[in-house]
Amino acid sequence: MGWTFSHGRTGARVLTEVLAKLLGLVVVLWATLLSGGPVAGRSPTKQGEVVRRFAWRVVEAVPEVTALEGVLGRLAQELERIPPQIKRRKRPSTRQLLQEPSLAA
Repeated sequence: MGWTFSHGRTGARVLTEVLAKLLGLVVVLWATLLSGGPVAGRSPTKQGEVVRRFAWRVVEAVPEVTALEGVLGRLAQELERIPPQIKRRKRPSTRQLLQEPSLAA
């Protein structure tokens, strides 16, 4: 399911689904920012994919602190395994231009 799909027929159901999706997005952005965010030089899309893969593991581990620490530790390891983005010399991204203006020349 994605942002555009809803099972809701009533206003309360639709609102609940939108809030749940928004909360999920906040968690994904929070985790990617903690792993360095755009300054880390890794693809934010790939970071988001890794966090989404770990979402249910985190939810299941919340009741037990030690299990949660383990899952978050594995998530951090997976985020570190994402390779740095290759610098595009011909058409650098905006982020790459901001970090290294010499690419614009």
